[in-house]
Amino acid sequence: REAFAGSLITEVKVPKNLTSIGNGAFGNCPIVSVTVSADNEVYAVDANGNLYDKKNNVVAMILPALSGEFTFRKDYTYQPQAFQGTKVTKLIIEEGITEISEYAFYGMPELAEVVLPASLKVIGNYAFANCEKLSVINKPAALTEIGDYAFANDGFASVTLADGLTKVGNYAFAANKNLKKVDISDTIETFGQYLFADCDALEEVNFLGNRTEITGVLSSTDLYMFAGCDGEITLSNP
Repeated sequence: REAFAGSLITEVKVPKNLTSIGNGAFGNCPIVSVTVSADNEVYAVDANGNLYDKKNNVVAMILPALSGEFTFRKDYTYQPQAFQGTKVTKLIIEEGITEISEYAFYGMPELAEVVLPASLKVIGNYAFANCEKLSVINKPAALTEIGDYAFANDGFASVTLADGLTKVGNYAFAANKNLKKVDISDTIETFGQYLFADCDALEEVNFLGNRTEITGVLSSTDLYMFAGCDGEITLSNP
């Protein structure tokens, strides 16, 4: 994983005998071209110049030049971290997709907006982590679970953990440096540890609905929900 990530490699040549490339192997590299030996039985280059695993029917790496708006289609499969380092600014997840896998959109430096489908139920671990400009995303009613570090080190100013959510993982929104306000639904049954850790700008947290024992939620299970937050945080139950 991430064998050459962050290096200055601009060209990738895949030889005949290479049969496996780890997740994020060329993440954040300024690659402009990919070529594959005609004798390679696993990899090929697709019509868009991206590295394609034809054996497993998976897009292994997308050229970082990809920019603007991109629609993630349900009939395509992408290797984790395939989008790392791309310049996509708006991502639309196609209707019918029920789960976003771990590391699916990890490390997209220009991503600012995500449109999730009504069908979505689960967002996997690290799915949108290290997307530092990501600040706009909708909340599908079907969504029940957000994984560990799913939105860590992103750019949200406010977060609503909406009705229907039942589980939010460890560090799910940690290190969102612009985060000031959080609203948390009473449908959540499992809070991960360090959920909003190192969110230095956090000022206000509202526990919504029928939840009455705010301190009990935080202290009884030793969650360290706000560890590393420098300012004073107001907790309320409107």
